[in-house]
Amino acid sequence: MVSISKGKKTNNNCRRLVSYGIVAVGAVLILFVVLQRVFNKLVERRLTHYYRYSFNPVLRHMGLGSDTLFEYLLAGHPNPTTIASVVIEVGCFRLKQSITASNLGFKTLSFDASPKNFAEMEKQFEQLPNDQKSRMQLFQKAVSDKSGQVLQFASIGGTGDHAAGVDLDAGMQKYVNAPNQGIINVETVALDDIVQNQPPDHSVFLLKVDVQGHEASVFRGASKSILNGKIRYILFEYWVDALDQARNRDFGSCTAVRDILIPLVDAGYELFDLSLTAHPKAGKSVTRDYVQRYFRPLNFDEHCNWFASLGASDRQKRNSDADGSAQGYSMGYWTDVLAVYKGSFDLGNDMSTVKGHAPLLSFEELTESHFSRARMKRNHN
Repeated sequence: MVSISKGKKTNNNCRRLVSYGIVAVGAVLILFVVLQRVFNKLVERRLTHYYRYSFNPVLRHMGLGSDTLFEYLLAGHPNPTTIASVVIEVGCFRLKQSITASNLGFKTLSFDASPKNFAEMEKQFEQLPNDQKSRMQLFQKAVSDKSGQVLQFASIGGTGDHAAGVDLDAGMQKYVNAPNQGIINVETVALDDIVQNQPPDHSVFLLKVDVQGHEASVFRGASKSILNGKIRYILFEYWVDALDQARNRDFGSCTAVRDILIPLVDAGYELFDLSLTAHPKAGKSVTRDYVQRYFRPLNFDEHCNWFASLGASDRQKRNSDADGSAQGYSMGYWTDVLAVYKGSFDLGNDMSTVKGHAPLLSFEELTESHFSRARMKRNHN
């Protein structure tokens, strides 16, 4: 009897152990499934963030520059006079592109803080027909983050005129040699104030910004217009070294990623980067070599680091010259970026859009137009 009782206890213990084992295995499997789902969610979120904040490279691979794209965008508008569309150019230097836009029927607002540049713009303006002049407004003001303030501006009447604090330009020595003309005080204006003061039936079709590193301040001053989808296209110079220097940060800090790129995406814009550009002082061989590097990173952080590394490499070579002359190229490299607002559309028969905007340019049409022109040029030659 004792032996039978011990046998039953042993069997019961075995059953309990098996039951506990099954429960433990089940708990481990459940934990594994939960952890796997959490891991997958984290990876998915990370990948979503990675690709969300990345450039679309299609225009880059077409080899488009900003001047050509500017004309293509204007040509894509169905009727700028009827729809009352506005083109804003910040950092004009000359009126060439504003004249092109106004000649097509756009209302143009042209800004340049440099007194000498502005004087040349006024001369161009006076030579235009009265009908075209009626669609144009010129402003000798520095576009920045707030209106009515004073900004120190380095000005000698060149393409490198810029807000004080950026000294990467190859012509910087010219500003040092012209102390009476070099640094001036200029009144500022914010684009939000400009856009808000436009008539209700007007919309900003295209904003072009080229201000030698001061772009982050320009975008801060346009933040409300951007968030509210008031600007269809934004075409701007993206010079990461100058943008970092303007913020008093070390090269490679990539401040523009947080200051400009991410806010644009969060506001509903898709970003396209264009061809690589450098100052002529870089030399044709260097520039040609880098321009061919179409396969630069897409992610904003990696993209910025790629550009910063090019400038850092040049400056390192410059500082290690055997003769100590330090005459090498040190300005870095840049590109232009097109931001396209992806607001909702009413795809009716008339292809009209919400908020008074003209329809987006079809990139299929843009691509076909680009290659058609290229074929015509080859045949002509």
